[in-house]
Amino acid sequence: MTAMERRDGKGITGTGTALRAEPSAQTALREKVNSIPDMAGVYLFRDSAGRVIYVGKAVSLRDRVKSHLQRGRASAGPFGGLPDRIADVEYITTTSGVEALILEANLVRKYKPRYNIKLKDDKHFPYIRVTLDEEWPRAIVARSMRKDGSRYFGPYTRAHSVRDTLRALQRAFRFRTCSDEVMKHAKRPCLHYHIGRCLAPCRGLVDRETYLAGVRDLCSLLEGRGGDVIRGLESRMKHAAEALDFETAARLRDQIRAIEDIREKQSIVLPDMEDRDVVGLAWEGDDAFVQVFQVRDGKLLGRETFGLSDVSGAEPAEMLESFLELYYPAASSVPGEIVLPRRPTDCESLEGWLARLKGGRVRIRVPARGRLRDLVRMAETNAGLALEEARSGKGRDGETLQGALDDLAAAAGLKSRPRRIEGYDISNIQGRQPVGAMVVFTDGAPDKHQYRRFRIGSVNKPDDYAMMQEMVLRRFRRGLAEKRESAGEGGSRFSEFPDLVLVDGGRGQLNAVLEVLRHLGLQDIPALGLAKEREEVYLPDRVEPLRLPADSRALLLIRRLRDEAHRFAVGYHRKLRGKEGLKSALDDVPGVGPKRRSALLRRFGSARGVARATVEEIAAVEGIGPALAVKIKRALSE
Repeated sequence: MTAMERRDGKGITGTGTALRAEPSAQTALREKVNSIPDMAGVYLFRDSAGRVIYVGKAVSLRDRVKSHLQRGRASAGPFGGLPDRIADVEYITTTSGVEALILEANLVRKYKPRYNIKLKDDKHFPYIRVTLDEEWPRAIVARSMRKDGSRYFGPYTRAHSVRDTLRALQRAFRFRTCSDEVMKHAKRPCLHYHIGRCLAPCRGLVDRETYLAGVRDLCSLLEGRGGDVIRGLESRMKHAAEALDFETAARLRDQIRAIEDIREKQSIVLPDMEDRDVVGLAWEGDDAFVQVFQVRDGKLLGRETFGLSDVSGAEPAEMLESFLELYYPAASSVPGEIVLPRRPTDCESLEGWLARLKGGRVRIRVPARGRLRDLVRMAETNAGLALEEARSGKGRDGETLQGALDDLAAAAGLKSRPRRIEGYDISNIQGRQPVGAMVVFTDGAPDKHQYRRFRIGSVNKPDDYAMMQEMVLRRFRRGLAEKRESAGEGGSRFSEFPDLVLVDGGRGQLNAVLEVLRHLGLQDIPALGLAKEREEVYLPDRVEPLRLPADSRALLLIRRLRDEAHRFAVGYHRKLRGKEGLKSALDDVPGVGPKRRSALLRRFGSARGVARATVEEIAAVEGIGPALAVKIKRALSE
């Protein structure tokens, strides 16, 4: 066990051991498994390249590891190939199942193992963020939770529903939507104030305590305590009417109606007024979908659908357990009760772990009858509909992609179908503004959340090979560093390595990338190059390039990936050139020095924002005036 995997703290008693065997010595590996203790803990399977390919937990480490080696070989789907790829087994003993569950969740987030169940797009579900860290808080959309003093609500799976909710909340609570910078320079209330959507704190038209009281009510409504909010507002409305302050009473009446409009969308489903999540599951093949009904104060606040991948060979109880472990660390709150269609294998440990997240008791229920069972069936039905829609959407295209990946694996001499392919390209004009782009295809389809851009910093002359090497070196060096460190909140960006690297270029570009991979000890990652002119495929172990048929599914796939990398790189390069041109245009306008340029950028956010502004808006900036505004507008238009 290396120092990297050791964990200190309450409950961790074992130091961990690595059991190493020769790649072909499966029998010897099984014999070494017999030395694993019959204790609770976490185990890690590594392949011949040292990559963690599976992380699991068990009350009995020895029995669970043995069952994996026996069960996996007979299983269909991608999980069935696990035993043949196991070269190392490592384990960490713990004092309880709860400690094992916590450690397993941390290691899965850290290593992102190939054979563990995963949430699809788990890093990008939207939240509603209430910015309590700001003097005048706002409610905005956020894509991840951070420890920044804000309150987060979610995650949600439909961004448009989040925005609809925000619009309704703004009508009810009239919070500001402008940024701190815009608010700081506002000279008069904006349109939102005049149409009754903002209290105009920018011009001091509301005191801070009144504003913050509205923010607290907003948070209470999002927590499901809308009844408390309405009762408080009704009390204030009554006192205002008794004091003959009919204007305030009318405003509070309108606010109550707006909140009631929001609450009307929340169906009353249970009379006990408890907080709970009701979970439904549907699966087929390697895909599964989970539906979560969020019930607060007995009302159905909303429902969210989540996809799971790599579930082939897993039992339904195992899928549910994996979902809970993936979902609740990122959830804004944990209810006191979670209702499931099946009992997880280690329910007691799960309840203990969830209680730690919540800071209070959490109960897992599997109802056999009654209203709760009806809700579970409803959640399962919705999950089934989501699964059916997703699989019908794949249809023939999904089968074609899988066939293309199989053809590519055969052409490139890969041992298995490449699930994650990364494509690289660089863009520059005679060495100016050099940039690089990394695009990712998962299961043959673009995974745009994984795309990354690089500004090349160490190469200041036209040298495509050196630029490519800098980009690839930075990408994999960062990935290795993230693998060495514990995964932080929100996950890491580069720790998941590809099954195949595609380079836009021929032998020279491919050799440049291979040199970087060897330098980092990652020579086991397959790579190939695709030249533009003749669409020739260059492989590391072939002297002559491979010429695939023009209608080859493998060629069409890698050509699409290569073109996507090129598009992404060129788009980034054009964006930087555009910014440089706009800034240069500002510098060339007589009368615009550093002070006035800073004032313009503060007001409009960027040079492009200045270009979009009208002459009147530019003239309104302090120190500009109408005559200079005309010159600036003309220069930027040219």
